[in-house]
Amino acid sequence: GNRSNLVCKVIFQHSTLLSFYHSFSNSQIWKGSLDSISFDRAEIKNKLLALERSCYFVKVQGKIGVSDRGYVYPANKEETEAVELLGTAFPISIQQLGDPSFLSAYGVKCAYAAWGYCF
Repeated sequence: GNRSNLVCKVIFQHSTLLSFYHSFSNSQIWKGSLDSISFDRAEIKNKLLALERSCYFVKVQGKIGVSDRGYVYPANKEETEAVELLGTAFPISIQQLGDPSFLSAYGVKCAYAAWGYCF
C-alpha cells in the first residue's frame, strides 16, 4: 500500500521545527481537536515519549505538529478543512523493546535494567 512507498525524513529546524519529505499520495486524514496538536519541541517530545499512545504527525496551515488524540479517517475529495495526516507512530509496550532472545535467556519481562541509590 501507500505506507510501503513512504519515504519520510524528519528534520528539526529553528524556523519550522519539523519538516517532512514524503513520496506518497495521502488517502487518509486526521480528525480531532486542533487544541490537541503540539508544535512546540518540548510538547512534541512528551507526546512521543508516551509509548502507550498513538502519535499522529499532521500538517495544519503549513505547520507540522504532533497529536496523541483523534483518529485516522479516509480522505474525501469534498473535505476542504481537512488536517493532512503525514504519519502515525503506533503504541508500543515496554515489553516489546529489546531482543526477545535476551528476555527468554534471562527469564525477564523487560530488556532493561535500572539502578538506584538509597541513602
